[in-house]
Amino acid sequence: MDGGGEIQLQVAFAGHRRAGDMGDADALEQKLARICAMLKAAGSRRARLLTGLADGADEIAAKVWRDEAMGPIHAILPFLHEGHSEVGPERAARTGTWLDGERLQKAGGSPHLAQTRWLLGGADLLIAVWTGRPKRGLGGTADAIRLAVEDGIPVLWINPRDETPRLIPPLPMHRREDMVEMIQSLPGSRAAATARADPSVLGRILDLETPQLSEAWTRGRFDAWLGGWLWRTFALFQRVVGGRPVSTPTHPVPADLASQPGFAVITSAYLAADNRADKLAGVHRSEQILLLMAAVAAAAIGATPVFWPWFKFEAAIGELTVGLFAFAVWWAAQRSRHHEGWTQARRLAEQLRLNRAGWALGVSTRGAGSPSMRHEHIALARPILRQAQPPTGDYDARRVAAWTPWAMAELVAGQADYHERQGSRNRRISRRVQRAADAGFVIVVIGLVATAALSAAPASARAWAPPWLAPAAIAAGVIVPAIAAACMALEARLQFEEQAERSAQLVERLRRLEAEVDARPQLEAAQGAFRAAAEWLLAEADQWREGSVRRRLSRGG
Repeated sequence: MDGGGEIQLQVAFAGHRRAGDMGDADALEQKLARICAMLKAAGSRRARLLTGLADGADEIAAKVWRDEAMGPIHAILPFLHEGHSEVGPERAARTGTWLDGERLQKAGGSPHLAQTRWLLGGADLLIAVWTGRPKRGLGGTADAIRLAVEDGIPVLWINPRDETPRLIPPLPMHRREDMVEMIQSLPGSRAAATARADPSVLGRILDLETPQLSEAWTRGRFDAWLGGWLWRTFALFQRVVGGRPVSTPTHPVPADLASQPGFAVITSAYLAADNRADKLAGVHRSEQILLLMAAVAAAAIGATPVFWPWFKFEAAIGELTVGLFAFAVWWAAQRSRHHEGWTQARRLAEQLRLNRAGWALGVSTRGAGSPSMRHEHIALARPILRQAQPPTGDYDARRVAAWTPWAMAELVAGQADYHERQGSRNRRISRRVQRAADAGFVIVVIGLVATAALSAAPASARAWAPPWLAPAAIAAGVIVPAIAAACMALEARLQFEEQAERSAQLVERLRRLEAEVDARPQLEAAQGAFRAAAEWLLAEADQWREGSVRRRLSRGG
């Protein structure tokens, strides 16, 4: 039996049921044993097998997997009433998911195609026993290979008539459809379209080393001191300028969903990544505000000798102190690279948040979003997601009625509410910052006009002018432009108006999708809505990567 530990790989299996298609059972068993050895040589110490446990090749694969101590087996079964005797701690599969194939058949769908999609939804690799002939029905081995190629999942292909397994590597998007057509319709090109399976090649493709998040939090006592309080500066700024935050209503998680071990794993990782992203965002934005405040403070201190000429030395010391503090903040930010850590943590948190809802629906974001987001799904999210075993138990009407509304509320309605509130707050901050800059311009103009008028006035009129008027105009000419420049830099760096516009566009799309989704909890409709919403939400998350360079602090604030 499996000894436990980290899951490095999730492997889907598909194969023929007929003895005439799958070839000699002993020969197939030997080929599968060699593939297990190949996976171990490629670096896989523990993997999870996802299988339909059908007669024929599925049964042989499960037996070899157990004999080779590869890791746990999870069954995906197309009908609620099938396969219960084969699932349990000491049986063919340790855990299982049962789909409501009868309901799907009545609705005109294919239970076996749905099963195949579930198998591949969380897979890093497909092992397929396939003759190479075109499919004879929906959801068979040929469909499994087609779906794997379309999703960029590598395929280890065992042809019963060939001695050596072939590897279909993941391909760029523009080549995937051509590969499917070549394999299925051009028998003579099948060998040319694949590569000889080899542990070193397989290791590079699967990349089994678990990546680490960049440690952009504290690197020394000064960083730790800043991190302990600095992140609150931006929260205070938001409250003063943007108003109190309005909490977004949440849909309670169904009790039976919360008790699922896989869901708990994703939830824990999501909350940790979200908390990390919020802290890093607060620290980085606070550093930006602190640098801009330092620039304004330095201008104000430098202008004080206009009122008190004897204060020049003290003013110079004050400016130097503020400058050194600003430099220390900038240096700490440069060394810790908070802007990069924030970007990475926020994108990971969004991947996990989406896949938390998708896990309940049997779908993932693997093929969604830009190429960079798909890469990050594989590099950052997948090592976490594969630790979460698939949902266990029956996907009957009761479960669908409870889980689907939660997933849709979390994904669509909840995100629409969140972005609506965030957009309103960011727009309010942007307008108030712009008004402050406009007010500064007006003050400077009034001061200059007053000074010019006073200079041009007769001596008798100047005698009536207050003595502080001219120094005040000079000081305003130094301090107010610094404030206006800080306001413009704040908007340019933190992009409140741009964020508000993106939020408004996203809210419009999500509200439209929310209206289109049938109020009845149909699993397939919810899966389609998930895919549409995931594309939009990942496009929004992708902005963090594009804005990473702009968020880098400069010494001048």
